[in-house]
Amino acid sequence: MLKKLALAALFAAIPAASQAWFDLGHKVVCEIAQKQFTQKTKEALKDILKGGDFPSSCVWPDLRKGRGDPLAHTAVWHFLNLEDGENYFVKDHINKQGDVVQALLLCASKLADPNLPLNEKKIYLSFLGHLTGDIHQPLHAGHGSDLGGNKIAVTWFGARQQTADIKESHGQNPALCTQHGEVFDSGLGECLYTRKSTMNMNLHGVWDGFLFDRFISITPELEKIPSNDPLLYKAYATYLLAHVDQPQNWQYKTFWDWAQESIALSRAAYDLSKDLRHGGAVYSLGKDYYQRNIGAAHKQLVVAGLRLGQTLNRIFDKAFDDSASATSFDTEQDKLKSRLLELVPVLEL
Repeated sequence: MLKKLALAALFAAIPAASQAWFDLGHKVVCEIAQKQFTQKTKEALKDILKGGDFPSSCVWPDLRKGRGDPLAHTAVWHFLNLEDGENYFVKDHINKQGDVVQALLLCASKLADPNLPLNEKKIYLSFLGHLTGDIHQPLHAGHGSDLGGNKIAVTWFGARQQTADIKESHGQNPALCTQHGEVFDSGLGECLYTRKSTMNMNLHGVWDGFLFDRFISITPELEKIPSNDPLLYKAYATYLLAHVDQPQNWQYKTFWDWAQESIALSRAAYDLSKDLRHGGAVYSLGKDYYQRNIGAAHKQLVVAGLRLGQTLNRIFDKAFDDSASATSFDTEQDKLKSRLLELVPVLEL
């Protein structure tokens, strides 16, 4: 339980690696969300984040997955694995240590608790923002047998390896950040150190970021903005809202509905039948795969942002929506909670 952990320990100087190319997608989702916020929601988040940046806070949970971190157990919260044809609501299939559906229910419930201290709400807010992005990435609802595409080796436009920025957290002291040449991120509230790492390409990584990197590189409105410039995620979010048609029927879906949509989309992500292999072991992904999937990837970013905005508005602004649709949604979400309680223990941080 969170109350059994020293809160300071959650932000301790424990290195926790996180692939930096994931950051852009999460920040875009949370930027789209905050464009939907009502005034009351904005005020609530300002109190919780103490002036910090919401999109940056949405990256924080990826820094908490490293070995030795007090929240390392939350690594399984970022995804849901089902093989084709498996029923989620079966004890042998559902992860009793938690998954992204269970974690989203926990975070939403905690944020709605008026008695929860603000420093704890900050943690649940960061997780809710981050996990909403994760559940809309189709391969975060992929197969356990290939770890959501992580075991599927690919080349991407001819490249077998990619040099990436790996971000690590080194605590909360801005002065120490300066001494060690690191950067203090006010949104995350931590010293961040970035190092270069070369890694082999896999299918999961394509969906986590390389699809978006390719789009940026060929889009005049975005290609000239440096990858580490905060203007990039803001510009990307603005571009998507202007150019991606808002999907129909995105509102008032349960967290399990969100997962089912990603499971359905993962079939296209896994469809490599048109992509040649190099030496029989590595799929060669390029223009064709990109063109088949970039539209769905962008739609998922937009839907995730809109749904996150709606979720937080309903939590923090009681006057946001009291329609019949909203009431019906609450009933369905409660049914989901009850159904899960029959299968797994109550999830706790």
